[in-house]
Amino acid sequence: IKLSVVEDLEELGRAFKNKDLSARRYACITVQDDGRGIPPEIIERVFEAYFSTKDDRGTGLGLSTVDSIVRFYGGAVVLASQVNVGTTVSVYLPLVDLQKLSFKPALKPKQKKEVQGGTERILIVDDEYPVRNVLNVSLRHLGYHVDLAASGREAIATFCERVDGYDLVILDILMPQLSGEETFLELKHLAPTVKVLLMSGYSSPEVVKRLLQKGAGGFMQKPFTIDQLASKVRECLDSKDSGNN
Repeated sequence: IKLSVVEDLEELGRAFKNKDLSARRYACITVQDDGRGIPPEIIERVFEAYFSTKDDRGTGLGLSTVDSIVRFYGGAVVLASQVNVGTTVSVYLPLVDLQKLSFKPALKPKQKKEVQGGTERILIVDDEYPVRNVLNVSLRHLGYHVDLAASGREAIATFCERVDGYDLVILDILMPQLSGEETFLELKHLAPTVKVLLMSGYSSPEVVKRLLQKGAGGFMQKPFTIDQLASKVRECLDSKDSGNN
């Protein structure tokens, strides 16, 4: 195991596949072994949820969960492997300058604002299982009725199946196949007044601005806290704007 600080833009560009970086400096945790390695035909699938080569001895959620959590915090996971040589996993996490952070004094228990929930029906759309799971548990705990979709296409199908509709759709912008933007436009075509709350860890400001102009009710930058989620959801649901711009 090795820990290093990476500032090389070329290396970071490869690690993040030339996506927008959330920082200039990253901590890199590298774990290396000299085991059997991973065959080329499998290595592209190791981050897929529920994919496992251990038959009934594994859930297939280990690397998928790690990858989702790291990306949720603005990082990246890079895996390199060679059969009969070994495997190297590098985890990149953005570094922050503590001197530039502004710490607010913690609220006393009696001053802490009560997190508001509700009973509305919400559709969560995110291709990452850990994110869907956390949002699902959090919002159900607040009293909401929640349905889940793992892709844009599944979201459209689920949306169409519910006759009484949804009060809010929480939609990740960056998804494979049918993108978040394409899903948003299709949802708006099906139900012009549907309220949509966007979220993402990578999306450019231009994309967010464009979708807000087209009727999105708000945007959450990953990572966010449960309190921030609850507040933003309540804000969107209570908005008088029908979501149709």
